[in-house]
This record gives sequence, C-alpha cells and structure tokens, in this order.
Amino acid sequence: MSGEENKNIFETLKNYVQSHTVDEIIFLGLKHFFDINYDISLETLIEKYRSEKFNELGENLHYFQDNIRDLKENFCEYEKIYNSLKEEKSRNVFSNMLCAKVFMDISFIREAYDSDDIYFDLSIWVQLSNEVYVDCGGYSGDTALSFICHCPDYKKIFVLEPMEEAEMLCKNNLQWFIQEGNVTVIKRAAYDQDIRLTFNEKHGTGDSCIDENGKTSVFATSLDQMISEPVSFIKMDIEGSERKALMGARRHIAQDAPKMAICVYHLKDDFWKIPQLLLSINSNYDIIFRQHRPDVFSETVMYAIPKNSNEVVLTNHRADLIYCRIKNALNHLLLISTDEYTNLITNVKDKAWYLYQIRMHIKEIEHLRSIQTDFNGQFNTLQKQYQEQKLWLDELQTAKDYLDAQNKAYLQEIKNLNSSLVEQKKWTESLQKGKDYLENQNADLIKEVEALQNILSDQKSWTEELQKSKDYLEICVNQQKLDIEKAKTDIFNNEKQISELKNDQAKLKYKYTKLMNDPLIKKIIKLKKIEL
Repeated sequence: MSGEENKNIFETLKNYVQSHTVDEIIFLGLKHFFDINYDISLETLIEKYRSEKFNELGENLHYFQDNIRDLKENFCEYEKIYNSLKEEKSRNVFSNMLCAKVFMDISFIREAYDSDDIYFDLSIWVQLSNEVYVDCGGYSGDTALSFICHCPDYKKIFVLEPMEEAEMLCKNNLQWFIQEGNVTVIKRAAYDQDIRLTFNEKHGTGDSCIDENGKTSVFATSLDQMISEPVSFIKMDIEGSERKALMGARRHIAQDAPKMAICVYHLKDDFWKIPQLLLSINSNYDIIFRQHRPDVFSETVMYAIPKNSNEVVLTNHRADLIYCRIKNALNHLLLISTDEYTNLITNVKDKAWYLYQIRMHIKEIEHLRSIQTDFNGQFNTLQKQYQEQKLWLDELQTAKDYLDAQNKAYLQEIKNLNSSLVEQKKWTESLQKGKDYLENQNADLIKEVEALQNILSDQKSWTEELQKSKDYLEICVNQQKLDIEKAKTDIFNNEKQISELKNDQAKLKYKYTKLMNDPLIKKIIKLKKIEL
C-alpha cells in the first residue's frame, strides 16, 4: 500500500472518530457486522451481539468501547506515533488495526497481517548473532526455542516465567540448553520494582493478567536489578505489564540500546503509550509495527530497532555446537507445536477463523436461496426472451452475411490504402529531408541577419556621430560665410578708401609737381640749399 493510501485511511479514520460519539460508532459497527440495512435500536444490536453464537470478532463490547473512547480522547497522541513511523508497512499495520477496532471488522486485520514469523523475522533484524536475549513471558519456552533457531550462536538467554506450572514446562523444554550452561530460567515476572503480584490465570491459554482478587501470586522484579550484564535483545509478552517492565529496564534501554520486540495489544492505550514511553527513555530507536495473526486482535508487536546498529559481532562457535543447538530447538518446537495443535482441536482455542467461515457459509446459503427464488420468477421471462432472441439471431445472421461481404470489400480497400500509405510514407520522408534542409538554411540566414543587424547597429551609431559632425561643420561654415561677407565689405570699404587716398595722393602729387615747377618756388628752394 502506498504512502498516500495509508495517509488517506488514517485521515478517514480520524474524521470518523472525531465526528461520531462512542455509541454511534458502536451502533454503526454492529450494523455492519450483522449486515443490517433496516431500522434497529442500539440495545437490540447489543443483545444480538451478546447472544451471537458465531462471533468471529472474539471480543466483548467493552473491548471496542474502551478502545474507541481512548482513540477519541487521545487521537493526537496516536497521530504523533503514526507520523513518527518512517516505514509504510508499519503505517499500514497501525491504521488498519485501529480501523479493525473502530469498525468491528477483522478484514482490516487481514489487511494489516504480515506473517506468522513473530519476534525474530530476519527481514526486520537482518541478522541475529552473539545476542544476550531476555524473554519476558517465557511460558513453555517456545519463544526461546524459536530464538535459538534464529540465533544459534547466542551468548546468553534469560527466560522469565512467574507461573509455577509454566516455569516447570519451560525448564523441561529448555533442559538441554540449561545443561549447556548459557540459558537461565527465572521464576519471576518483569516489573518496575520488587513486589508480589496477584494473578488470575486463564487456564488453557497460558495467558494471565494482574487481578487483586486473583488466587495466584508471583514475585516480580525489575530487569535492571535482575540482570547486571549488558543485554542486546528484549522480548515482552506479559499480559499488560509491558509498560511497568520497560520502566524496570530503563538502565539497560538507556545504556545498552537492545533490540526490542514488545506486544502492544493487551491494554487499550498500549498502541501509543508503549512507543512513547520507550522513546522517552532512549530516543535512538526506529519504531515499526507488525501484525502476526490475520484473524484476531492480538499478536500486534512493536519492534524497536536501534539506530546505527548495522555492525554484527560474529562469533567463533563450533559448527557441531551450532548444529546441536538448532537440532534440539527444532525437536522441542515440533513437540510443542503438536501439543498445541491437539489442544486447538480439542478446545477450539482459536475459533475466530472457524466462526468467520461459518458466518460466510450461512450468508452464502441465504444468498443462494435468494438467487433460487429470483430464478424461479425469471425462468418464464427467460423462455420468452429465448424465442425473441432466436428470431433476432436469424436476422443477425442475415446481417452478418451482408457485413461479411462489406468486410471483404473493406479489406481490399484497406490493401489499396496500405499501398498508398507506403508511397505517402516515402513522400513524407522526402518532405522531412527538405524540411531539415530548409531549417538548416533558415538557421544560417538567422545568423546572417543577426550579423547584418550588428553591422546596421554600428552604422547607425557612426551615422549619428557623422550627423553631429555635419551639424557642427554647418555652424562653422555659416559663421565663415558671415566672416567672408564682413571681410568683403571691409575690403570694399578699404578699396574705396584706397581709391580715395590714391585720388588724394594724385591730387597732392599734382600740386607738388605744380608747386615744384613754379619758378618762384624753385628760386626759394635754391636759396634754401645755399643757406644750408
């Protein structure tokens, strides 16, 4: 499922929960569960649900009411966890498991279901090696045996099982490994302190829950007090005590950053409070969710993957030891599986799938009966339609013959058109070549035009400069013309003056000559020279 699809599912769920009351959601969920489309009261639906013999949901109404109420009150917290999930598969599990509770529909669980390989799927962990494994809620030792199959070179295993009967069964199934020396079964419950807890056992399932009125009491302690050495993998399936146990393992979580597989389905708010609590202790984790059963609301596991934990420390265990560990683990798992299968058949321990199949068969029978009734009513109509269809077939055959003839003519025409198409293709190729040539020519012309435009721009600038010079020269020429006219006038006046002076000079010369030729003057001059 894509990220957008997951987001749409979550947003749809958010709007639905916020826009309806708890009773409205329960009412609509029950109507959907019983496939009822007529008017009915909530009280009638509740009574019908309580008396239902084939109830594949496997939970009472309080389970759904409590979960829906917590969703309405704390949806912002759910949304924070959803947005913190970086993996789309985890978002798919998270949103579909919430939808299963809100809409009371296990089809959402099937959509969220990943695989039955719970806790140690190598697609999650990549590789497990040299682990110090802590199993909180060991029961029969089956989970520890499964761990050994996935990590046969383990360093140490600590199994916590507080119930005496289950603890003895666990020791018996792990006897070979205990004798080997690196497996310890501890008759304690994981908690946040040293305390005696009262339990109420659900016989036949191996499950148990804290109950003040319970008849069974056990000792509980914290992992930080119980185990001093560093741990690398912690699994918890302890019937609602997971948060208390996490608080009791704060030192290991903060310092060791172990891999973690924590069940998050026991309490109504485990879905958001457990990841929130873990990240508050150590934020250096990536969180993913997986659903390991397709038909029940249990077996939802939160996996906490330490960041920057790609380094795998490989050990030098002997091959024969690895072989013996795997062989013994598989043998005991086979025995446990056989016992559980027998118990399943005897007690119908996990009846959801069978009940669902019964409900589907009943619905199918009702559907078939409805079809049979409709068929009886439709049979005569179909007979009449058959006669009409037969007449139509004769007409259609005639039409078919005509169309076959037309089709033959069309095929010939298509053949002729294909020949024309070949010629057109050749002509098109020639045109394409011409087009390519013209495009090349056009590109050259564009370059030439650009060059001419550059020259024109330079010429324009030069012309402007010449125009400025021309204007200046015209001013100078006009000034020179004025100067020439003035000079001509001055020359004319000077020439006139010279002419007048020449006339005066001629007159004076004439007077002078006349005077010098005067006899009296000559005598005076002569006398003057004598005096000198």
